[in-house]
Amino acid sequence: MLVPCGASTGAQQQPAAVSGGCGPQYVATADAGSHIGQEVTVCGEVKDYYYYSQSGKGKPTLLMFDATVGRRQSAGMEKLPEVFSSVIFPEDGKSFPPHFGSVYSGKMLCATGVVEMLDEKPVIVARSPDQIKVGC
Repeated sequence: MLVPCGASTGAQQQPAAVSGGCGPQYVATADAGSHIGQEVTVCGEVKDYYYYSQSGKGKPTLLMFDATVGRRQSAGMEKLPEVFSSVIFPEDGKSFPPHFGSVYSGKMLCATGVVEMLDEKPVIVARSPDQIKVGC
């Protein structure tokens, strides 16, 4: 379901659009899994971040939207949490702000890209900072 920026999905209030924020419509994090293979903008609050070593593709940083796992509790986590995440691989992380996990944590973000599945969870792989908008 595409939702106009600033509108509610009915379950919870979604973030309002601000100048330079998300486009005219976005996908709520809970609906991201219905858009596999599509390029969309997914918006929500980044509640936590995690360096995921179980991916088999290096050690990407996960920006976890709308739910917290707690990095201390997630030590040794073998599967992704049941939340939408934006994934940033180490080779791409160099173009993001220093310590971007903590910089983005607690902020409303919009991630734009193709929704993929990683360990049976919907994600958008962000290869460039242009795919992440803060304050959306």
